[in-house]
Amino acid sequence: MKALRLHGPKTLRLDDVEEPQIEPDEVLIRVEYAGVCGSDLHVYRGAMRNRVKYPAIPGHEFSGVVARVGSRVTWLSEGDRVVVNSVVPCGRCVTCAAGRPNICTNFKILGVDLPGAFAEYVKIRGDRVYRIPEGLSLREAALAEPFSVALHACRRANIEIGDTVVVIGQGPIGLCVTQAAKHYGAEKVIALEILGNRLELSKRVGADFAINPREVDPVKAVRELTNGIGADKVIEASGAPGGSRPSAGHA
Repeated sequence: MKALRLHGPKTLRLDDVEEPQIEPDEVLIRVEYAGVCGSDLHVYRGAMRNRVKYPAIPGHEFSGVVARVGSRVTWLSEGDRVVVNSVVPCGRCVTCAAGRPNICTNFKILGVDLPGAFAEYVKIRGDRVYRIPEGLSLREAALAEPFSVALHACRRANIEIGDTVVVIGQGPIGLCVTQAAKHYGAEKVIALEILGNRLELSKRVGADFAINPREVDPVKAVRELTNGIGADKVIEASGAPGGSRPSAGHA
């Protein structure tokens, strides 16, 4: 099969490699759509060179179709349209045993520790695979991982109908948060972003107001848009150093 492999920092090649062979608890997926995440760029640039074993296949945000199913995977079938949770817990450590696999001490990540989705086929343990609902295209489903981050953030923030929500940063995650906040019933979503093209995108996906903090005082602008009250919820989605510092001023 064809796979985009990283042979070292900033050294990508399209290679012919062997198709993965699955274990009884694994699933082989034919990749249909794969997105490029910020962490893929970190891997490409060498930020994880002490963890990544070259040659490596990046990619973890994807959708595809089940091509083969291991003998112990009884809940999936060949031809199922699927997405995955790209973090694979060990299932044996103390936190996994306590029912907290999300903080597994030995987890592995597709595209970092395991061969990823920038290939024609990828394998992963069956318990990390989820069917795509009818009505959702494979192209749309490839965004499941970043959208799950946004939905989780909105749930943790307990966004309610009628809330005013400030979303700091309108990169891929921030844009997803903006949409998710409207989905959960926010009356006003105020997007903060320094890049003009992202500000325009934020309005297209549902932001009621889009503010560039380099052009106006964002705290003052938020106060003016909320009759001096401030926002009910603030979600920092830029990931920038110091990005969370002004958050309290918006609330």
